[in-house]
Amino acid sequence: MIIKHRRLFQANNRLNQYFFGLSAYLRKTLPSLLSKLLKVFVLALIAGLPALCYSLDISEDIYALIDKTAKEAASIAHPEVPLDDIVVTAMPLHQTISSKQCDDLQFQTQGQRVVGRLSGKLICANPNWSAYLSYQVEVFANVVVTAEPISRGATLQASQVKIQRADLGSLKTGYFHSIAEVLGFTARRTLKPGLVLTSYVAEPPYLVNKGDWVTIVSSSGAIRVTATGEALRSGRYGEQIPVRNLSSKETIKGWINKKGSITTRKSEI
Repeated sequence: MIIKHRRLFQANNRLNQYFFGLSAYLRKTLPSLLSKLLKVFVLALIAGLPALCYSLDISEDIYALIDKTAKEAASIAHPEVPLDDIVVTAMPLHQTISSKQCDDLQFQTQGQRVVGRLSGKLICANPNWSAYLSYQVEVFANVVVTAEPISRGATLQASQVKIQRADLGSLKTGYFHSIAEVLGFTARRTLKPGLVLTSYVAEPPYLVNKGDWVTIVSSSGAIRVTATGEALRSGRYGEQIPVRNLSSKETIKGWINKKGSITTRKSEI
């Protein structure tokens, strides 16, 4: 019995010594081992930073670049419009573009148009690649529209028109900015409420009517000669009409430059 307990004690004692020795070894080597593992991890992280950066989605950078470039181009064409009234919407990017790598992005607009549905070229200098992208530019400004139905041939009054905000890119045939510009115009056809006024739906008033006496202005360099004539046809600003000189009875042609006056030189219009 005594021998059996002695053997168990010796066995337990050897096991304790083993664990005690292992514990002492770990206390001695573990700090050094952890330090080495930490250095390896930091070096691996530093080495992987470029790849990590390149793996980021560059969509936001592309959208910001398109917005800036398109707004600058539209602002040059419409300097009277604030930047806040210019809205740029880029079409969704394909995944193959948003996942690309680039250190130097540039965007070039294509063609002369700056509003509407457009396309441009995205260029990356490093690494070298390019892609064509679509985007929409809306330029909002105040324009003159009809406030009520207007009959054909009617002279436009201030109460019949109003100012309304519109996208200039959708107005292919022109527009007017102020009500004063269209007062006295004549409706070319029946106009519905809310119609944007252009020179195609309303024409300016006659500055000269047939039979009116007008001033004929002829100039050459510093020499300026005036005469009185009779208009043989009605006309608006910039139009050429025949006029009979009341002194010489000669019929000449001239361009209307203001109410009751014509000039024989088109360059003076």
